[in-house]
Amino acid sequence: MPYGGRVQNKLIENSAKKFSNLFNENYSRAIPCVEDKFESSWHDEYGVSMDDVLAILEHFENLGYEKKNAVYKIEHDDLLESISNTTINKEKISKFITEFTLSERKCWDVAPDGFKVGDISPWRFKRRLSVVAKPLISIGDSYLVSPSLIRKGLAYLISNSYDGTLDGGFFRSKQMKSWIGGMRDKSGHAFNIQAKSEFEKLGMLALSDVKVSQILGTKTEKNYGDVDVLAWKPESNTVLLVECKDLEFAKTQGEIAKQVYEFRGLCKADGSPDRLKKHLERCSILRNNIERLGKFLKVGKIEKLFVILLFKQVVPVHYEQVSGDFDVKIVFFDELESEISEILSDR
Repeated sequence: MPYGGRVQNKLIENSAKKFSNLFNENYSRAIPCVEDKFESSWHDEYGVSMDDVLAILEHFENLGYEKKNAVYKIEHDDLLESISNTTINKEKISKFITEFTLSERKCWDVAPDGFKVGDISPWRFKRRLSVVAKPLISIGDSYLVSPSLIRKGLAYLISNSYDGTLDGGFFRSKQMKSWIGGMRDKSGHAFNIQAKSEFEKLGMLALSDVKVSQILGTKTEKNYGDVDVLAWKPESNTVLLVECKDLEFAKTQGEIAKQVYEFRGLCKADGSPDRLKKHLERCSILRNNIERLGKFLKVGKIEKLFVILLFKQVVPVHYEQVSGDFDVKIVFFDELESEISEILSDR
């Protein structure tokens, strides 16, 4: 499978680049300070502060030292009793137990109230009901405790919610959903700027995050949003309309199918345009008003207009036929130089 092989090669390359850090005495693994807004969002989602979480984790580790076991079983009442000589109160640890415990279910394939089938499907990543998301395991009136597993699970939740890797649908609170949306928007704009800079290095003029209404010099009946990167070469009157996407590696068949589905250049079942079609609609109105586009860019007659779908990572869309009225060129960021050179050549 071309996509699978390419992803594996990329993952190996990234791991190889980081491997030397393991032997670098100056390499810091310290967790950076997080913003107050994130801490507030975390508390709104889970009902315990990050300081509370760390204190409870430390308590689980101390119990393990006392028991001289890396993994141990403890009764619910004994766990509550064990915090009597600590700064942890009953309300905090009870909330921790509620939020981070993987409870028993009568049927493994029936999702409990408040969860979806996708949250319990073992073949899916980023499940809300997984031993990573809920690393404290409930067995009857007892808990199976692995402080190492709890630490890894909490680190996963904190890091992947902080940088917006986890989808907003993973969370319940409006505040955390808002944080995730803000981080993804910030990441998207950062990639737009990075792509703009790269086009400029390749000898083109470029702008990022340009509103269609700004290009046309007038309001439109429909909000067509922004062109992520508008790049052009005045000497050859060549213009590129670039849609930039920073997607994660699709690891499972379901994730691959979802990415392909979102970038077919068609309307979805509910009649709304998919992510590629939104870009094609922008391109269409600009092509129909190509004189205004040329005036905005201060170039003569535009001879060549290209539609580019630029991905930061390797994605399966590259191996799927894209539908639409435009000849969409799909480009990966690490191949941008060669692809643009080919576009700008006289061939």
